Amino acid sequence: MGIIGRLFDAIRRFFADAFTTLMTFLKKIFVWLVDAIAFLLKPLFSLLDAIFYFLYKLGLLLIEVVFVVIAVVRLLLGLLIGGAKTILSLSYDGRGANLGGMAQHFEFLHPFIEALKLNVLAGVFAFGIWVMTFFAAQKIIGNFK
Repeated sequence: MGIIGRLFDAIRRFFADAFTTLMTFLKKIFVWLVDAIAFLLKPLFSLLDAIFYFLYKLGLLLIEVVFVVIAVVRLLLGLLIGGAKTILSLSYDGRGANLGGMAQHFEFLHPFIEALKLNVLAGVFAFGIWVMTFFAAQKIIGNFK
């Protein structure tokens, strides 16, 4: 390598070192600026984090409240429908319910139940329970404002 080669090598190393030093300096300045901005905005980010967390929890609470209200409405509607069916079933025609595979057991017990007049008593109790439940459900629904 001659003098010109060493000269170009020295010039190349000078510019490479200068560029490396310049980029290292710019990197340190950029990191310092980003850290300074992050430090200054940290309270704002914490506030936004708290607000969004509160909104998230509020949304979860509202969803749970909606589910509870839906469950209560379903319960009360079920009670009202059952009560209405009970009142409409006052015109009993004597047909039994479809019991499927259990029918043979109930057919065996039917003569004993009729002999003791328990079928009438069971019907009266079922009617009384449904009517009381029906009126209680109406009272609960009537108290909603």
